[in-house]
Amino acid sequence: MKNLVGGLFDTQENANLAHEALQKAGFANEQINIFVHKPRKRTARATEVKIQDIAKNAFFGALIIGAIGGFLGFLVGSGKLSLPGLEPGSVELNPLFLTMSVA
Repeated sequence: MKNLVGGLFDTQENANLAHEALQKAGFANEQINIFVHKPRKRTARATEVKIQDIAKNAFFGALIIGAIGGFLGFLVGSGKLSLPGLEPGSVELNPLFLTMSVA
């Protein structure tokens, strides 16, 4: 069984010096292994958020939700999607109704 000795170094230069010292002490290069820690990119968190970005995202969110709500309202009003108490045929499909349900 092989003996294993490890070391933890603050800098890459210190690890290189230890590697050279082991080589000078008579260890073969195949017996020395170095593992280098590569720091991960930390998740960037935005600490400075512009009010314009918040307003723009809120505006687009409102447009999307409004479009979905309008479409569902049109389906319920035209009778394609039935809900209890709103039976199909209770409302005439005239142009004014269609315009207001889309709006």
